[in-house]
Amino acid sequence: ITSIIAFIVMQNSVVDETKLAAQSMANMLINVLDEDKSTYDDVAKSLKRESTAAVQTLYRVTIIDEDGTVLGDSLADIATMDNHADRPEVLEAQSSGVGSIRRDSSTLKTNMLYVAVKSEERGFIVRVALPLTELRRMSYNLLIGCLISLLVGGAVSMLVAFVFSGRLSRPIKVLANVTKQLAEGNMDSEVSLK
Repeated sequence: ITSIIAFIVMQNSVVDETKLAAQSMANMLINVLDEDKSTYDDVAKSLKRESTAAVQTLYRVTIIDEDGTVLGDSLADIATMDNHADRPEVLEAQSSGVGSIRRDSSTLKTNMLYVAVKSEERGFIVRVALPLTELRRMSYNLLIGCLISLLVGGAVSMLVAFVFSGRLSRPIKVLANVTKQLAEGNMDSEVSLK
């Protein structure tokens, strides 16, 4: 039970940390982008190239205007992308400043974790997405660690239980043996529980 609870807590922690990292990246991008919206696609694509070369991260960056028009994307051609005004994370960011959701990407055809942050000054939204395959890999590693801990803990518990059950049952066996001898008429039997 402890291993299951630990796994669930650690998995949720990994997702929360990933959301915070994506939100930090979105905020950093908001501060870097200038007023010229025509450069946003180049900025997104260059940021992706630099970051992938440096840390091998599998994230995706999308810059979305207030009306839902995609101004820049690190992986896809913005000319072929749909309006993003109806995306759940974008709607949430429009209303509360930050939005996040796990869902399938209609552009990349894969399950993603999306975090969208709205620029309060200029109104556009920076969305950072991470494929859930990466989160699943991290969750798998956590699960393996929990299972190993569970197996080691179970083996130690069984060994301790075996040793203590032998010590606890020995006096009961002696008492049962003496009782049997007394029942057979051997009145010289004594109980010694040392």
